[in-house]
Amino acid sequence: MLRGHWPSFTLFVLLAFTAVMVAVFMFLPLASRRRPDLPRFPLWLLYFACLGVSFIFVEIALMQRFALLLGHPSRSLALVLAALLVSAGAGSYLRAKLKLSLSVCLSLLILAILGAAFVYPFVVQYVLGWTLVQRGFVTLALVAPLGFFMGMPFPTGIRRISEHANSAVPWMWAVNGGTTVFGSVLAIVLAIWGSFTLVLSIAALGYVLALLVSIRLLRGGNSPSGESSA
Repeated sequence: MLRGHWPSFTLFVLLAFTAVMVAVFMFLPLASRRRPDLPRFPLWLLYFACLGVSFIFVEIALMQRFALLLGHPSRSLALVLAALLVSAGAGSYLRAKLKLSLSVCLSLLILAILGAAFVYPFVVQYVLGWTLVQRGFVTLALVAPLGFFMGMPFPTGIRRISEHANSAVPWMWAVNGGTTVFGSVLAIVLAIWGSFTLVLSIAALGYVLALLVSIRLLRGGNSPSGESSA
């Protein structure tokens, strides 16, 4: 019965395995140890889980989408990943200097992801006939704005948590990393079931949830952006 379906079967087994492992390594330590003395700790976990899943969803979808434009998956992997990481680092560094609130950053990011989901396919089709170098610059120009805003929410949250309960910082790193691993497999499953446009749309929803959580934390006087309610 499985003949001819081993790749799909393997993928779903891997998804189940990563889900179990992430749950075990996240919830067993929480159950066996006293959780950090951080106000609204479950909301913080949800915030960083949303960031982890959504970030990897965008990363995988962009690498697939630009593989067509660049002519080979390896080119897309190298260029998209490099553009995301460099621009994310720039966004993390410049957020405070630009004095952008976390709510504004997340809102702009959500709009950018929706643009990547529904507008970028038309751009890719339009520039397919250009030279490889030109297509590479187009890729950088389209990926960099996403990475710029994606680099802001995580370090902002970590900075705020460290001010209240430094012992909670490793938990947030772990939750973010675990959900990223799980999300990398889930993104492929969703793309097979639907499309990479669906993956990007769900990533946008994940950042919407992170935005709502950050607003809730702000109203509770424990904003991940470190800003006052004023």
